[in-house]
Amino acid sequence: MTNREQFNLQCMCLDEAIEKSNNKKLPLMTSIGTNINLVKQNNGNYKIVFNTEKSTYEAVTKDNLYKFLFEDWRGNESLGRDDSRITLFKAIKTYLENNCDKPKSQKNPMAPKKDQPLNQILYGPPGTGKTYNTINRALEIIDGNIPSTRAETKKRFDELRDDGQIVFTTFHQSFGYEEFVEGIKAIPIGKDGNEDGDEMIYAVVDGIFKKLSKKSLEDYVQKNVITTINKKKFILNAKALNIQAEMIEDDASTYRVLKGSKIRKGQAPSFDRYNYIVLKNNVLKQAKLKEENEFYILEEDYVFQSMSAASSVILGRQSNGYNDWKEIAPDLVTNDDSTKQTENQNYILIIDEINRGNISKIFGELITLIEPSKRLGEEEEIQLKLPYSNDLFGVPSNLYIIGTMNTADRSIAQIDTALRRRFEFVEMMPDYTTLDGLHDVEGINVPDMLSAINERICYLYDREHQIGHSYFLPLKNEPTKIKLDGIFRVNIIPLLAEYFYGDWGDIRIILNNDFVIEKGEAKFKIEASRKKKNVIFEVNSEFKIEQYARIYETNND
Repeated sequence: MTNREQFNLQCMCLDEAIEKSNNKKLPLMTSIGTNINLVKQNNGNYKIVFNTEKSTYEAVTKDNLYKFLFEDWRGNESLGRDDSRITLFKAIKTYLENNCDKPKSQKNPMAPKKDQPLNQILYGPPGTGKTYNTINRALEIIDGNIPSTRAETKKRFDELRDDGQIVFTTFHQSFGYEEFVEGIKAIPIGKDGNEDGDEMIYAVVDGIFKKLSKKSLEDYVQKNVITTINKKKFILNAKALNIQAEMIEDDASTYRVLKGSKIRKGQAPSFDRYNYIVLKNNVLKQAKLKEENEFYILEEDYVFQSMSAASSVILGRQSNGYNDWKEIAPDLVTNDDSTKQTENQNYILIIDEINRGNISKIFGELITLIEPSKRLGEEEEIQLKLPYSNDLFGVPSNLYIIGTMNTADRSIAQIDTALRRRFEFVEMMPDYTTLDGLHDVEGINVPDMLSAINERICYLYDREHQIGHSYFLPLKNEPTKIKLDGIFRVNIIPLLAEYFYGDWGDIRIILNNDFVIEKGEAKFKIEASRKKKNVIFEVNSEFKIEQYARIYETNND
């Protein structure tokens, strides 16, 4: 087991220990081992001071402890061996755990888990593992860790996808708002929503993003909210009368107008002809009201038996209720009882090739709602009425969006600026360390070869069009030249031809001349003024080991 593996094994509870150490419970200077002290700072937190090494770290962190124990340690004979360093670390952790009180948790149940952003896009050249890593990031967000093997990782991912906690989709030119948010669709006879019908019907159908948003919100409400999601909430806003009111439908015959709502003092001439004048007089007698110039203000909730009764009394005119009351999403009242709260369950939407879709067409008004500060439960939350269903819609904070973007795709320039501002972009470039073990594939050093190819691409084109490491990963299972030949013939050379628009002269430079050869002069001559050379190129019928080696062992001729 390596130093890092041993250290990580002992670090399982370190975060809790560090949290305790920063709870202002330790003395000003505490000796916890040879030449090691925790020093309290003015801000109440602690820093580690290693006196012998003359090293100071401004905070107690796992990385700082590891750096000291295995990188900065010099000349301490009594604690010089690796097993002694692990022992010392265990002593530090034990001291922190035993001498500090654990602070009360103040975690917001809807806050993003750990340091993962709510909206992120993995971008880079083809073959750099962007889609591959969306699986890892999704599991980090949901489970907090990644299984030790890829098979276990994929199995867990499939389980979460089957349960509806992860949704995977790919954008393309035909993808639209109707598939993503909602739209009117035809439902044939016998299909879901028209099982017993005699003819085709048309209905508003939720798209993948709206479905997942509703599912994630329902999960949050069930676990952390006191107010039931089934209770409808309404607002009335008569700007001309300066009247505003809020109401909750407790059941079919109980409509509770909330404290702070206004009731108009005056009334329309025809109001006396209806029984509402009697109801209004009863309200004025029974309700607890505060009188203002032109209206009354409820100081307590007041219950009506119908929507129309409530709006008629409030507005001082006849109202059927439905035209004046507008339904809104209910308030999410967080359950403050820590014994009943459960950890919020996160949901993931993975959008592969996000830059290949028309972002404005697909997201529509939701481009604003996905901002972290505009999510449900935030101080600046925004809800919008959707165009087809008229549903009031907001995006919960337990819904994460992970996109991928291929920088070699020409549609990269079409990415909406609004999208760029609302997503965090994570660059993913070729990782040559993933090709460890392929330094001698029948004499060919694959990592060095790929590095040399990419260096020439950066020089002749740009860094966004490099070739990713994943193209060569199949060699780990079959490290043969025959396999490498297939990768070059089917993947690498066609990709280069796409990059350089069939300019075989540049492709020869990238591969150091040997994979693409001149077939000879063209049979039919073309004027020199129209074409520089009368030469036809073709891919060599055979790739030799020395041709591969020449890519990285020599400079271009």
